[in-house]
Amino acid sequence: EEKEYHPDSITLQKAFEIWFEEYVELNTRYTTQKSYRGMVEKHIYPALGALKLKKVTPRAIQHFINVKHGEMGRTSLAKLLAILKQAMAYAVSPCCLIDVSPATNIRIPRDIDAKPKKTHVFSPQELVMIEKRFPPTHHYYVPLHICLYAGLRIGEALGLRWEDIDLK
Repeated sequence: EEKEYHPDSITLQKAFEIWFEEYVELNTRYTTQKSYRGMVEKHIYPALGALKLKKVTPRAIQHFINVKHGEMGRTSLAKLLAILKQAMAYAVSPCCLIDVSPATNIRIPRDIDAKPKKTHVFSPQELVMIEKRFPPTHHYYVPLHICLYAGLRIGEALGLRWEDIDLK
């Protein structure tokens, strides 16, 4: 049964709840749902949730992201912005609650003064220490060696499947 919502009176929070019910809960894993819900309830609802959806402007969202830029790490902020963009795009289509997403052109502020991260290359002595800590019987032995010798991050190595590997 399709519920009717009056587009002029719906809040951003209600639009997000519709997105969760109709899209997120049906198309994402439980861990993704939990992560999205945590971000939304902790950051988006307190700042923007009570606003009427039709009154949410790109400037308000950019201001929100700029403020959060001072509070959150870049990766978390990118995730927060991605959630906002997805939910607002859903409010446009298929929901037809707004004509255009106010989140479309929002950007994360650049870290102009951020120092580049230094890359650490393991010394032969450090590699020996790693070998001792993770012997061939350890369940991380293979993924760790894939990381060390193929340059993958641990999450990438743990996510590998046989169809990802070409032994030729």
